[in-house]
Amino acid sequence: MDTFEDNGRADKTRRALISTAALAAVAGIGLPLGFPEKARADEPKPMLMFVQIAEDLKVDKAAQTLRLVKVGQQTLYFADRPVRIAGHLKMADYLTEWTSKAGKDNFGNSPPNATLSVYEPGQPDNKLAVVVISNPKVDGSDLVYNYKRYDN
Repeated sequence: MDTFEDNGRADKTRRALISTAALAAVAGIGLPLGFPEKARADEPKPMLMFVQIAEDLKVDKAAQTLRLVKVGQQTLYFADRPVRIAGHLKMADYLTEWTSKAGKDNFGNSPPNATLSVYEPGQPDNKLAVVVISNPKVDGSDLVYNYKRYDN
């Protein structure tokens, strides 16, 4: 797996894709498609994956921030076990998960791992990095996260 190093180029055709995994059912977000909001305690909860797409990416290593430039205002989610569900959330609903008081399984209390995949034209493969993201903030049409490199 390649690791992503920001080379400072402002190539407008570069695309950033960020995917995060929740540790349990997402607290505080009303999921569509008939997903039960109050599952029985003995039922396994789905591991939701979230996908965000942006036109560009800017990394500030000193401040340890990732800026998703012109990020899409819809966050896709999906799970395949124990139930298959998929849908999308508006940015405000996605951000609610970070501050949800609905339990310990929110992103604010348990920051998610994220795989950052960056496509650059002319390169044979995407560049990948695994990070832990936290403190999302909307800045105009951008979304800024704090990050730490994930090292096993």
